[in-house]
Amino acid sequence: MNTRPPGLGRIAAALGASILAGCAYTLYNGHLDWRDGWRPGRVVAAGSGELMAAEMSPACRKAYPAAGPDSRFVTVRYRRDDRYAWRTVPVTAERPLAPGDVVFVNATDCAAPLEPAIPDGKRTPM
Repeated sequence: MNTRPPGLGRIAAALGASILAGCAYTLYNGHLDWRDGWRPGRVVAAGSGELMAAEMSPACRKAYPAAGPDSRFVTVRYRRDDRYAWRTVPVTAERPLAPGDVVFVNATDCAAPLEPAIPDGKRTPM
């Protein structure tokens, strides 16, 4: 005789699925792992000159020692934990970025290049 209440198997399956979903992690652009520091961001400024170069953090200056006032820079706004953060980094002419462009920035590694977002038809981050 089966003493198990009806529907208990479905409840157990739903509970198991929700536990597994909680263990999932986010991949951006199919290969940029959230656990490795990647965050969606939006370019908020682009340009060159001493003012843009001065916006680089000390960590980014170490990562890009050749960057100077003649270099082209972008500033990216992204979420770090539950607050906004900004990062100014040099960019190359091969990857022109403009204010409003969505990119992925590595919050833990200033030397990691910005990755343009691949449009996927879903909600645009940021």
